[in-house]
Amino acid sequence: MARYEKYETKKGIRWKYIVETGVNPQTGKRKRIVKRGFAKERDAKKEALEVEYQFNSGNLITKEDVSFIQFSQQWYSTYSTSIERPVKESTLKTRRYALLVLNDYFNNVEITDIDHNMYQKFLFTLKKAGNLENTMKIINSTANMIFNKARKDRIIIQNPTEFTSIPREILTVDQIENQTIEEKYFEKDELHKFLNTAKKISDEDYVIFLVLAWTGLRIGELCALKWSDVNFEERLIRVTKTYYSEYYKIEDFKITPPKTKKSIREIEVEDDVIEVLSKHKGMQDELKAKMKGLYHDHDFIYARSKRSFCGYPIGTQSMRYRMKIIINQSGIKKRLSPHSLRHTHTSLLAEAGVGLPEIMARLGHKSDKTTTDIYLHVTKERRREASSKFGSLMRTQKTNQDTDN
Repeated sequence: MARYEKYETKKGIRWKYIVETGVNPQTGKRKRIVKRGFAKERDAKKEALEVEYQFNSGNLITKEDVSFIQFSQQWYSTYSTSIERPVKESTLKTRRYALLVLNDYFNNVEITDIDHNMYQKFLFTLKKAGNLENTMKIINSTANMIFNKARKDRIIIQNPTEFTSIPREILTVDQIENQTIEEKYFEKDELHKFLNTAKKISDEDYVIFLVLAWTGLRIGELCALKWSDVNFEERLIRVTKTYYSEYYKIEDFKITPPKTKKSIREIEVEDDVIEVLSKHKGMQDELKAKMKGLYHDHDFIYARSKRSFCGYPIGTQSMRYRMKIIINQSGIKKRLSPHSLRHTHTSLLAEAGVGLPEIMARLGHKSDKTTTDIYLHVTKERRREASSKFGSLMRTQKTNQDTDN
């Protein structure tokens, strides 16, 4: 039988319930489930009755003094070593960051004591600390996985992340009016200017950013490309892998499976791309012959040419740095990254009249809000044109009918 007690807090009177669940035969210590923080006694009673029912039905297992940090560490150990569903290194890195934040807040709080209100307060704390919405989404999804595991293990009845909401930034009128989707990509003339500047700086920079712009590849996919992925005769590039380096060390990198199954694809390219790749391969072959045994030949298309680490893939961080230099020298007043060339590719395909499903297939994903937003923005004039043609057709039809009458 549960019992209920009220206690005082800074916010007023609160209630808690205590459900006795027996005695530990080894220690003789009484086992119980305690939950605090209810504003009303009836709320405490409602949940206590459910806890008693679940416990008596064998659907709830009590574990003494299981803190959040203890359980989260157990969860991560299982999650990170899963054989059935292996997790990418980049994903594990984000989960580790989320755990640091979660453990710093909940730490030694017993996992059974964390309820909806406590967790929602945690999300508000994250927002107040200045965390971006995407960061909070990652943390929240990690917490959801941890609590789901606790629920599956019958340690808790409800997942406290359910029915919570991630606080969103409320934009001012000025911010909304000044938002512009064009800042996510290059206009056609800007892309020409950017690529011409890259070519002036170096042939290597030119072949990197031209291929990014003409294919819509993710930067990690580009870094992982090997010559065996290019079919020069059929003008095809096959995407089967991605590059990852947690600490951006040249020799410490991994080639991993792509983001999703949809990411595995073949991309048809134009003669312009094949031409620059062929020229680049010829220069690389000359370098290999010159360096002889000093070239670490892993067949990477975008490999380092300097004597130290010659042949190792050019990493994502290096490409971001190179792009920043090119933009500065080009005089373009936009703050863009290599991923922006993927958005640029989207905008130019849309301008050329390619449909959204075909663009999605080329980019290798099912859905992406930014891609959709860019597509709709670029095709706005086409939609207006369609509306104008429809109106013109109907007016012509009406004129003809009026003439007949």
